[in-house]
Amino acid sequence: MLCGVTGIENTTLDNSASYVQSWLHQLKNDKTLIVSASQKAQKASDHILGVHKMKKTLHGGPCKVLAEYKITTHKESVRRWLRNGTLKGTAPTSRKEGWKISESNLKAFI
Repeated sequence: MLCGVTGIENTTLDNSASYVQSWLHQLKNDKTLIVSASQKAQKASDHILGVHKMKKTLHGGPCKVLAEYKITTHKESVRRWLRNGTLKGTAPTSRKEGWKISESNLKAFI
C-alpha cells in the first residue's frame, strides 16, 4: 500500500522466498514479534507520509505547529475541528490511538 501511495516501484526481489521464510521462522519463535513489527511498520509509514498523531496534543505534533501560528492549542477545540471536518484528519480506530493529521491537511487548515 505504501508503495502505491508514494509512487515507489514495487518489485519482487530475487530472494523474496528466503526473505519470507526467515520471517516465518522468526514469527514461530517469538509470538509477540508480529505486534511489535506491525507497530514499527505503522510508525515508519506515518513518518514517510507525514502523518502526525493528535495524541501528542500539547507537547508536539499538530498543536505545536498551530501554536507557532498563534492558533489555539486547546485539545478540545482541536478535537471539535477534527470531528466537524474543519480540520481534516483520520479518526482513531481505538481509544489508544489519536487522530492522524497529514502535513498537507494541517497546512491547508492554517
